[in-house]
Amino acid sequence: MPQRPIELITYGTLLLITVFWRFSRWIQRIDQRHVTATIGAVLLTGTAAAVHVALKPTATVASLIMLPSYFMGNIVYLTIMFPYADARMLLIMPVNLGLAYFAYMNLDDGGTYSDPLQLVFAYTVMAGGILYSRIYRSRREILAEYRARNQLLQTERLKVEVIEQQMELAKEIQDSLTPPSKITTPMGAEAVFLQKKYHPLGGDWMAVRVLDNGDTVFVVADVTGKGLGAALVVHALQSLWAKSLSEPEFDIQVWLDSVNMTLLTLGQKKPHTCTIGVLVLSENKLTYYSAGHVPCYVVLGRQKMRVILGQGNLVGFTDSLELSPVSMNFTPGEAMTVLLGTDGALTKGSRGRLRDILALIDHVETDPSSALNANIVDDDKMLIAVALPSNYAKLKAVG
Repeated sequence: MPQRPIELITYGTLLLITVFWRFSRWIQRIDQRHVTATIGAVLLTGTAAAVHVALKPTATVASLIMLPSYFMGNIVYLTIMFPYADARMLLIMPVNLGLAYFAYMNLDDGGTYSDPLQLVFAYTVMAGGILYSRIYRSRREILAEYRARNQLLQTERLKVEVIEQQMELAKEIQDSLTPPSKITTPMGAEAVFLQKKYHPLGGDWMAVRVLDNGDTVFVVADVTGKGLGAALVVHALQSLWAKSLSEPEFDIQVWLDSVNMTLLTLGQKKPHTCTIGVLVLSENKLTYYSAGHVPCYVVLGRQKMRVILGQGNLVGFTDSLELSPVSMNFTPGEAMTVLLGTDGALTKGSRGRLRDILALIDHVETDPSSALNANIVDDDKMLIAVALPSNYAKLKAVG
């Protein structure tokens, strides 16, 4: 039975706190460190007082007060508050214990001021050891976590390097069929090919080939989307184009239909679409096939401009492209420039304005490397500029 009211208050308060902590949602929302400090202070103070009263005056020494208080306090501290244990509380406990001893010390019973000092010193050393062990363990855990994170970063870095190598290889494959920067057609026209990718793997594609009859075929494609997905569609176009290069005859309509059916097959789960513009430069005329592509522009003697707008459906969208090619006959002795590109190079605002098209042609002629930098858009840019001299087609006979 408790011998003093302070003992009853101490252990009764501890019991109430423990019960409330276990069953009350309200007290669980309180900062756990504050609850820990309350339990530790009440328990150690009351225990010190109880031991001081229960023992005989001659046996009331610091060590006897410290041991039961220490074990009882840490049992409750570790079992109830372990998930929220704060190492700083170990340094607060000896202060509470020393204050308890001072409060109930009776010098007439043989107690001295050295007893609480011994108690505080001994408990501080013990608490310091426990705190050091926790710091040492935390340091080991931090080092282990650092090594694990460092290993993870190295693994991720290797993965990024592998991805970059694969991207570079994919870029080389994509650029393998890219035309040279400048060519001269059998009829004497000079064609300049310009490209500026928004992503290392572009979603625009162009190609050129000369047919057996001397006609030159220029192809520009603009795939819907950007990045790796668009690059995979471009690869499909390249594969079909490479296959057509080995065939003795090239039919534009047949090739476009095969591209359309291929994209329809690949896009059964997710659509794969693109626009394609095909320009056929013959001896006396040009013919433009547009499968949803932007117009082709013809500048005549820097005075007039014709917009060649073909009709056709988006490639990979419907079973039939419903192409309606448009032809334009050449006027003998008249120089002209033909522009075929994507909407990144021929932006919507510049379409139909002669001064903008002339400025673009002048930029291509003076500084082709930066000709596509004027239009600031988040898209791939591709342009084919074909200059036909006034004696076009006559050069074939001379050659």
